[in-house]
Amino acid sequence: MKKLLLSITLITLITACNNNFIYFGKNQKYVLANNEIVADISQVVLDDYATIILGQENIPLNKYILSKSYRTFIGVSFNDAPQTLKERFNSPELDSHEVNEQADYISMKSQIGNNHIFRYLYFSEKDQLTYLVNVCSKDADFIKQLYTDSLFVNNRIKKQ
Repeated sequence: MKKLLLSITLITLITACNNNFIYFGKNQKYVLANNEIVADISQVVLDDYATIILGQENIPLNKYILSKSYRTFIGVSFNDAPQTLKERFNSPELDSHEVNEQADYISMKSQIGNNHIFRYLYFSEKDQLTYLVNVCSKDADFIKQLYTDSLFVNNRIKKQ
């Protein structure tokens, strides 16, 4: 019985310590889903990112994460507040656009052609930086779920 309890305790500890996450920016955390991998940032990725962020060159790409059904681009703005970026993303280039402003973040749901985009902007007081997480997919329902359900933000983005 002692061996069984010890085994269960060890398995629980190993599982709890096996957090699959990456750091972005200045020690912000993004918890990876089982179906996500961190990918290299190539020129093709940078071109895709420029399209998704509507050519906003002042938001360098920091991390690129791939899944079978979506791509996640994490950018860092050194100069602009979330409100300023929100105004810049309110563009006639978008086929659709919705905004949800909260006290500590702004989320947006947009569409550019066949790309459906969930944007999450927040300012880190500790870092004095604005972070922009863009999740891009062809699946409109998936993006709508991210926009309407705060679980993604609460469970995956660990603000410092």
